[in-house]
Amino acid sequence: MKRVLRSLAIRCYVTTRRWLYRLRRSAGRPVSFRVAGEITIKLFPEGQIAELLYTSRFERRDLELVSRFLRNGMNVVDVGANIGLYTILADKRVAPGGTVWAFEPSGESSERLHRNLRLNAVSTVHTISSALSDRHGGQLELARNSGRGDGERFLVDGGASGTAGSADRAREAELVPVTTLDHYFFETLEKPLRIDFMKIDIEGGELLVFQGARRLLNANHGLVIMFESTPANAERYGYLQEDLFELLRGMGYGLFCRDRQTGEWRSDEAWLKQAGNIWAARDRTLLPRWNKVG
Repeated sequence: MKRVLRSLAIRCYVTTRRWLYRLRRSAGRPVSFRVAGEITIKLFPEGQIAELLYTSRFERRDLELVSRFLRNGMNVVDVGANIGLYTILADKRVAPGGTVWAFEPSGESSERLHRNLRLNAVSTVHTISSALSDRHGGQLELARNSGRGDGERFLVDGGASGTAGSADRAREAELVPVTTLDHYFFETLEKPLRIDFMKIDIEGGELLVFQGARRLLNANHGLVIMFESTPANAERYGYLQEDLFELLRGMGYGLFCRDRQTGEWRSDEAWLKQAGNIWAARDRTLLPRWNKVG
């Protein structure tokens, strides 16, 4: 009975929060979110991420861990910045002295990103309106399937097997420029940079990003990465999660995920495959301490 009552209470809470969010969205007023510790950011009530933050405990543990890892002067790369949640958090943690590069190819999300960056008066962020993959140049379709949110876009024909999504199932698609992290940092910027942290969340395209960033990953021995990996997203791009794991391990990175019960970092293959967000580091001691977040 307690379990049933708890389930009903949660459903009522979520329903109420969704109703309140719709009122906020219709009014267009910014919403303040406490995302980690005492860090609060403001977002316009537009897009899937803003709604999830308002109606649920969206990635609360991951946001807290990222906040604990980042500090003044660090350099951060946010791949799949969307409306700017992690970008703005990073700005608040690495300023002054640090830099954040936010990659967001979607025209809709990029516009929302820039509005949110202005709203939070960021001082460290550079935005790049390109998709990242394993090749530089040309364009690919950025799409989302019918019924999916704006945080679930993917590159069509982005995988080596050409199976990354299906254009005829997508209700939205736009052509976006494509580049690699290696080309951007070593050719466009034309100078070597220390990168301390990288967050990647692009619905399955993570393997391709890593393949196009070998030089950057090998050059930054203190780099710590948080990336999304699920069996379904890997399948969309025609690879297995093990392929991604093997690539990173081949460059000396250990892979870790959180045990939500104990708070310990684990590296078991079975845990990694179901974790959702995975952390990679050559030095395990660089991982943020847990201290049991909420």
